[in-house]
Amino acid sequence: MKPHLYYGLAAWCALVPLLFSIEGKTIGQSFRLGWITGFVGFLGILYWVTQAMQHYGGIPIFISLIILCALTLYLSVYIGTFAALLSMVQEQGDWGILILASPLWVSLEYLRSILLTGFPWENLGYSQYVALPVIQIADTTGVYGVSFVVVLVNSLIFLIIRHLRKAGRAHIGAILCLVAVFGSVLAYGLMRIHQENERISALAPIKVGIVQGNIDQSLKWEDAYQKETLQIYTRLTQEVAKEEPELVIWPETAVPFFFPFDQPFSPMVRAIAPKNGVYLLFGSPFYQDEMDPIRYLNSAYLLSPDGEIKGRYDKIHLVPFGEYVPLSRFLPFIRPLVEGVGDFASGEETTGAMVFSIPGAKFGVLICYEIIFPGLNRRFIRKGADFLVTVTNDAWFGKTSAPFQHFSMATFRAVENRVFVARAANTGISGIISSTGRIVTRTDIFSRHALTGEVYPENSATFYTRHGDAFAHACMIWSILLIGGSCVLQKKRGDLQ
Repeated sequence: MKPHLYYGLAAWCALVPLLFSIEGKTIGQSFRLGWITGFVGFLGILYWVTQAMQHYGGIPIFISLIILCALTLYLSVYIGTFAALLSMVQEQGDWGILILASPLWVSLEYLRSILLTGFPWENLGYSQYVALPVIQIADTTGVYGVSFVVVLVNSLIFLIIRHLRKAGRAHIGAILCLVAVFGSVLAYGLMRIHQENERISALAPIKVGIVQGNIDQSLKWEDAYQKETLQIYTRLTQEVAKEEPELVIWPETAVPFFFPFDQPFSPMVRAIAPKNGVYLLFGSPFYQDEMDPIRYLNSAYLLSPDGEIKGRYDKIHLVPFGEYVPLSRFLPFIRPLVEGVGDFASGEETTGAMVFSIPGAKFGVLICYEIIFPGLNRRFIRKGADFLVTVTNDAWFGKTSAPFQHFSMATFRAVENRVFVARAANTGISGIISSTGRIVTRTDIFSRHALTGEVYPENSATFYTRHGDAFAHACMIWSILLIGGSCVLQKKRGDLQ
C-alpha cells in the first residue's frame, strides 16, 4: 500500500492472472510461477526494509539488501506453494479451484504468521481496511476471513472469464455465486456496524490524549538532545491536558533513557503526570542488572496522577534484525555483520501480557510490531482489557509506505475484539480506531501533534476473542483433506492406466 493511495479494489482481481498462468502447468511449473508472483509482490510491499536497516540500524547497504532478498525469497515460497498445490486439483474442474483456493490461501497465511516467529505483515485481507462492511466478519474469522473472501472472489472472476471465453453458460452460476458471497458479507457487515454503533452509544466514554513528538531518529538517542525531547513532550502534554483527558499516551521509547534509573531526567518525567492531573503512559527502555548477562527490555510505563508507577509492560514479540539477531547464539558470526541491531529480551518471562488499570477501564499495550499479531492482542482482551493501546516509533521507516501499512493492520485488531484502539507513534500515524474499524481521528506522518479523542471501554469477548484462529485451523484441515484426496485419486488413475 503506497502512501495516500488505496489499492484495495485491485486485490479483488489481483490473483486472476496467476490462476490463468498455472492452467495446464505441472506442479513444478506452477510453483515457479507462484514464486515469481510472490517475489515481485513482497518486494513491492517490503522495499522499505533496507532503509530501516541501513539509515537507522547502521547495517551496511549490501547486508540490508541481502536480508531484504532473503526475507522476500522466503515469503515467496508461500505463494509458490499456493500455486503448486492448487495446480494439483485442476483436473477436478471448476469445483476443485473454487473449494480449495480460499482455504489453501488462508492456511498458508496462517503458517506464515507462526513459523520462524511469524511474519503476518500485510496479509491479503488487510487490503480492505477501509471497506468497513467487508471487514466486519473479522470478529468471527479474524483477518483470515477477509483474505478468504478476497481469494474466493478472485476465483469466481477467473471462472467467469474462462467460461465467457468458451462461450458457455457455466459462467452464470459463477456470477450468481459471486453475488451471493459478496451480498452475504456486506449484509453481515452492515448489520454488525449498526449493532456496534448502538452498543457504543450506551457506553460512557473515556477521553484520551495522544502526543506525537516527531523526534528525529538520528537525534533521539543523543545525550545532548534528551532534555529537549522531554521539553517537547511536556509542552504537548500540557496542550492536551487542557481538554482534561483521563489518560495521555506517548509513543514507544518516547523517554530516550533508562527510566526510572536515569536520575537527572526521571524526576522530570514523574512530575508531568501530577502537574497535568492525568495518567501518563509512555515507552522507555529498561534493564535488569541482577541478570547475567544484563537483560534489556523495551517497556511501557503507566504513571498515576500522583506520579507513582502503576505498572510496566515489557514487549513480548521482538523485531528480528531490529531488536535482536535471530540464531545469534548458535551462529555467532552473524552478530558482527549486523552491529547496529539491538539486543533486547522478550518480556514473556517478566511482565507477560499484563493489563493496566485506570478508573473506569482496563487496557492492554502493544509495542510497535506486536499489533500485527492477532493472537497476542486477544490475550490482553481475554485478561480483561476494555480497549487496546499501541505505541510505536515508525521513524525507522522514513517517508515510505511502511507507516501506512502498519496503521492499516491496527484496524483489524479493533474489529476482531470489538474494542477501541488508541495509537501513538513518534512520527505518525497516531489516532483512534473504533470497534468497527472506523478511523475516528488520525494524524499525518512526520508532523508534531497533540490530539484528544474518546474511547468507549467495554470487553465484549467476540467469537474471535474466545476461540482465536479456529477459522484458519478449519481451513488447514479442509485443505489437507482436499489435497490428500486429490493425491489418492491421481494415484488410482495412475494405477488404472
